[in-house]
Formats: sequence, C-alpha cells, structure tokens
Amino acid sequence: MPTGEICGLGAREPGNGGDPYEVPRATSEITIDGVIDEAAWDDALRLELNYEVRPGENIKPQVETRVFITYDTTHLLVAFRAFDPAPEKIRARFRDRDNMHGDDSVGITIDTFNDQRRDYEFMVNPLGVQMDGIYSEGNNDNGRGFDRAWDAIWTSEGGITEEGYEVEIAVPFNQIRFQANGGLQVWGLDCTRSYPRNNRYHIGRHFAWEISHLYSTLEVEGGTLYEANVPQSTLVWQFNNRTYVRAILQYTDIQRNQDLYEDEVDELSRDFFVQLLFSYKVNPRTVFYTGYSEGGAENQDITMTSTSRSFFLKISYAWLW
Repeated sequence: MPTGEICGLGAREPGNGGDPYEVPRATSEITIDGVIDEAAWDDALRLELNYEVRPGENIKPQVETRVFITYDTTHLLVAFRAFDPAPEKIRARFRDRDNMHGDDSVGITIDTFNDQRRDYEFMVNPLGVQMDGIYSEGNNDNGRGFDRAWDAIWTSEGGITEEGYEVEIAVPFNQIRFQANGGLQVWGLDCTRSYPRNNRYHIGRHFAWEISHLYSTLEVEGGTLYEANVPQSTLVWQFNNRTYVRAILQYTDIQRNQDLYEDEVDELSRDFFVQLLFSYKVNPRTVFYTGYSEGGAENQDITMTSTSRSFFLKISYAWLW
C-alpha cells in the first residue's frame, strides 16, 4: 500500500474519456470543522452536481450542490456546500456509523487505479456522521460486490447553516490503495448528494407534522445489493424564531442480497429510531443543540428491543470572513 506523498492528482468522472480535472495541492492548512472558511478551499478544484440520477434520469436537480477537492501531503481533502431552500427540512441525526438511511447526505466515491475494479465510498450526513465501504470486483460469484464492513479511519465534520449545510472530509492516503508510480495520480471520481424529501403538513402557526417514506435501492453488477424502506414521522414545535423542539420516529426495513456482499450480513434487518431535539439560536452564527435518542431492533418474535440510548450536546458556530 503506497503511503508516500502524492506529487500530483487528477480526477476523471465516470464515462468521461476526456482530459482529467487537475486537483490543486492545498495552498494553506485546512481544519476539518464543518465550516468551509479556509483560504485553501478558494484554490481547490470546484465542481457542481448538475444532474439528478434517481428518481429522475439525468435531469436538472432541485437543489444546488458545490464540491471542493484538494489534497496535502497526507490527506485527500473534500468539502461540500449543499444549498437548501428550506433548511428546516434537512434530515440529519446523530447516529451510529454506517447507519444513515433516510438522512440527507453527501459523498465521494474514488477509483484510485481508474480501472473500474475497486471504488472507495465515503458518505457524510449534515452533522458529520460517517458511512463508508468498498465496491470491488471478484468478491462473489455474481461479479461486483460491496463491503460495508470495511471501516477506514478518516475525519468528517458537518453543520447546518441558514442556506443549507456544509461538510468537510479528510481521508488519509494510508487508508486506501493507489498507484505506486511516483508521478501524477489519475483517479476515477463520483460525487453524490442524497436529498430525501416528501410532503409536509402544517397544523396551526407553530406546529409542523411531516410524514414521509423513503425507498432506496442499490443496483450493482449481479443484481440488487439491497432495498430499504424507511417510513418516518417528524413533529416540530416552533416556539419563536430562536427556539424549537423536534421529535422523530423512524422505522427502517432493509432486505439484502447476501450473495453480493463480501462478508456475512443479515438478509433482513428491522430497526427503529426515536429522537427528541431542543435547539436554541443564541445569535445568527451560534446554535445550541441538546437532545436524547434511542435505537432498537426487531427480533424473531416481532418485539422491539432497545439497543442504544444516548444524550447529546452540541454548539454550532459559523465563522464569517
């Protein structure tokens, strides 16, 4: 596994046979804190996500997303600025790693040998929660498999803003395999954003009730890797412009094709999630969050058992320059 310094980096999007994008080296230090305010991002490669691919097929997306890519001696550095016309509808929860079904998220998939045989995927929700995995050729009899059990050591932070949310990612080069050519690296690249939305129902001036259902499926060579159904109910009481309380009840049903996974996984998993959140905006740049969440799983007797409980406290601050 190469671990030395990369002297140059280029990126090519899937299906793009032209010249690769040049990824500039970071011109100054970047702190991964979920706020895109360092000068080095101004000099990074900038891309926009201009196409919706599901459920629409290569149509104009409903929202704008900007991607910034650079690197330093030891890390690949990526940032997303995800605009949202209604930031209060952003779905983001403090969850366990690799458990983001139903959340807004952004991510990057890299093919470090640019040969469509192995891809590394790094996904992050608006609060910095991580999900990662590897697509690789020859993991099973059906061809291309996906390994969600792979967990790299990398850094991510995110934060919700008045315009949407921002995410910063740093992936150490020593966590991935790449070409040991000592020269220019040309990698395959795919940047994505998940924007789950549904109908929103308002009752009265300060109360909002949202009922939604997210259906997600992932097609790979060999068939359907998984199908996920995620119904959710969200209640929000807005006390004033500064303060609100939100309650979320979510149920997740995932069916997997075990033949397409490299490691052993359950064919069926059913989980529930409950969260109560209190938010107070101290000033236009500082927001205080505290809350309680509980998750559980359904056993063979069709009874729900609590598996995790947590209290959390977070202060979000946006630096303006």
